[in-house]
Amino acid sequence: MKLQTPAIAPTQQQPYIPIKKSTVEPANLVAYWFKDSDGKLFRRWVPESTF
Repeated sequence: MKLQTPAIAPTQQQPYIPIKKSTVEPANLVAYWFKDSDGKLFRRWVPESTF
């Protein structure tokens, strides 16, 4: 699956905007907001170590 464009315009200092950190195991997850091809917002949980 290709990575969608972040919903909030990225900056050079912080290209991804983490929304909320989860305490769920096994990984420390961060929610990122994205827009799909229809312009609808959706949230994807990724391991904090990804970025």
